[in-house]
Amino acid sequence: MIVLDMALILMKRRIDPIRIDYNLDEPFYASSKTEILRLLNFSGLLSTLLTIRELNDEIIELLAPYSEIKDLSEKARKAYQDLATLKTWTDKIQSYHAINKEVIPIKDKVQKAENSLRKASRKLARAERELERTEVGLAKCQNDFDVAMQTKQAYQADYDALLKRRNDANTLISGLTGEKIRWNEQNKAFEQSIEKLIGNSILVTAFLSYCGPYNQDFRQRMLNEWQKQIQQRTIPFSDNFDIIEKLNDEATIGEWNLQGLPNDDLSIQNGIIATSNYRYPLLIDP
Repeated sequence: MIVLDMALILMKRRIDPIRIDYNLDEPFYASSKTEILRLLNFSGLLSTLLTIRELNDEIIELLAPYSEIKDLSEKARKAYQDLATLKTWTDKIQSYHAINKEVIPIKDKVQKAENSLRKASRKLARAERELERTEVGLAKCQNDFDVAMQTKQAYQADYDALLKRRNDANTLISGLTGEKIRWNEQNKAFEQSIEKLIGNSILVTAFLSYCGPYNQDFRQRMLNEWQKQIQQRTIPFSDNFDIIEKLNDEATIGEWNLQGLPNDDLSIQNGIIATSNYRYPLLIDP
């Protein structure tokens, strides 16, 4: 009967309030006889027991005192083989519950870990795809950067060349600015020379034609007189007219000095008269 009490507990059938039966070999809970009789008349007892899937701590707690009876299986086997099998099955299902109670949290943890792993794997796959897209984009950006740098270097080279040309042009312009001033001054001097060309030519021609036989002092007196005559006739000529400057240059005079010609004005004037006339000059050596 005790084994059938265990069946009642497993099937969640009503059991009598706990009462100790002292008529047993060993005092134990009194069986729920009325409910056991109903259970024995239940044709689906075995199939119902075999389909039990849910056990909770309350059921296991109720079964515990029955499982602690050491010789209950042997007594049940002697009484009825099916009851012995039921007792063994009940013990096994209690053991299964005890083991499963420890395994379930582990399974839950494993399941959670597997779920986390799957989520992490999906995230990793997305991250890898994103990384691949990023690497492709990075490679394109790097290529664009390289092309841009090459273009920049080409532009920089062109800029440097243009800058050098501009600097060279500025240098040339600066140099030409100075030359422009000099050219303007020379141009003014040439214009003045042209204006005074007739008067200067008269003085030079007269000097070469008539001053050869005379000394330095008389030559200067003649030049001064000619200048007065020209000025009276409003013919322009150079101020501070110098016959040596008009008819010779310093390089030629230096060469004459190297060949032994004295460096005084009379000797230089004689050299000018001797080299500038087309006819034989008349010179009187002092």
